[in-house]
Amino acid sequence: MKSRLFEQTWNPVKSSSRQPDPPPSALGEKLLLVILGSYRSKRHIYERARKLGVRLVVIDGPGHWVRSCAGPDDLIEKHLAVDLWPFATFVDRSLAAVRKSGLRLGGIGTIDEFAGGFSARIAEGLSLPFHSVAAADLARDKHRVRERCAEDGLKGPRVFRIQGPDDLRPAAAHVGFPAVLKPVSGVGSVQAFRVGDLSELVRRHEGILAEVSRVGARCAAPLSSDRDWFGLMWSGQPHLTMESWIEGQKYDVDLLLDEGRVVYGHVTDDLQALGIRDVRRVAPSGLDRAAEAELVDHAAACVRAIGFRRGAFNVEVKRTPAGPRMIEVNGRLGGYSTTDIHEQVWGVDLVEQWLRASLGLPLEVMERSPRKFVAESLLPAPRSGVVVADGFLDELKVASGVVTARPWVFRGDVVAGIETGSPDWLGALLCEGQTREEALDILDALVARLSFPVR
Repeated sequence: MKSRLFEQTWNPVKSSSRQPDPPPSALGEKLLLVILGSYRSKRHIYERARKLGVRLVVIDGPGHWVRSCAGPDDLIEKHLAVDLWPFATFVDRSLAAVRKSGLRLGGIGTIDEFAGGFSARIAEGLSLPFHSVAAADLARDKHRVRERCAEDGLKGPRVFRIQGPDDLRPAAAHVGFPAVLKPVSGVGSVQAFRVGDLSELVRRHEGILAEVSRVGARCAAPLSSDRDWFGLMWSGQPHLTMESWIEGQKYDVDLLLDEGRVVYGHVTDDLQALGIRDVRRVAPSGLDRAAEAELVDHAAACVRAIGFRRGAFNVEVKRTPAGPRMIEVNGRLGGYSTTDIHEQVWGVDLVEQWLRASLGLPLEVMERSPRKFVAESLLPAPRSGVVVADGFLDELKVASGVVTARPWVFRGDVVAGIETGSPDWLGALLCEGQTREEALDILDALVARLSFPVR
């Protein structure tokens, strides 16, 4: 049986083919202001936006990668170079840059993890629709999100905010072990660890703060949202949260909300992890319809509890005997190959819907029944070191069964390996098959062929 909330909020219209590109009157030639261009690995999102006719203006640091592809006929129409540092004045300096440009904007949006609060304040200053400042700020504090969801009656783990070494023993006493230790404003499970006892908690806490201290001095240089994401992650107080371990299978839920109503939602299966970082996933999910609906309902309830009402969201959820339990809410379009997965499996263009939400247009979703399976590997670094060459995925881009192969690291990047317990991802490889097993077999065979240029 479908859950009651799912039936009330989500009634997709089935179609035998993907929704056609919108006519020029819908998206064509509209000007979208994007706050923080994010990583180079998200270039495909901007490429899709341009194909749909949307003109893009990106505010980011002077050294951001979009500077090399900005121009009237290029990927990005204009790059407004605004140094992110000091963070306290970034909004005011961005508003001044927009007003000086004389651009007539159709909307504002972001796909960057750290840009929510900036975007909400800039939108407010320009009288453009966006998430509320309160919701955007709340979403970037994982501990406060837990508290807010609990206030709405959504069950979750025991939590304790760690502001310094003196909080470690009280946190251990309140939360217990095993537990998860992670930054309150983290991203991609970076510096997130499962800890089994007090001594491991102390060791991991010391290691995280030591790493934060080493990179703290870099904020004096011009910053952008590409290579300087670690500085953005620790731009506030170095607080962490400790949460009791949730036992259960983990899933990713991708949602589209319009006025708080779920207009689209599907689940992908996270198959394994190294430490607590995801490594592989597959879609469509192996869950039956009712189980998937239960996860979608829970994810949507968490998104609404934060205060979000419209847009694209990604929520990580575990399925437990006591019901779904949220791991974390991402107040943005899902990363990795999320957009490719939903396009390939359900025929839904999440980039188009994100654009429509950002430009104040109604969301129009028509999905099809799945006709294939897709499997993704996030290619964890086999060892710590330096990336010494680019193009290590080039040969796979034309291989049979490959949907996409995108590197996320480039020559000169420093990466953490699997021996750290929290390896960095080197890229994304997405493969397709007629069955779940075929998609996974093709993926695993291709990953085995790869030679990763990490020394």
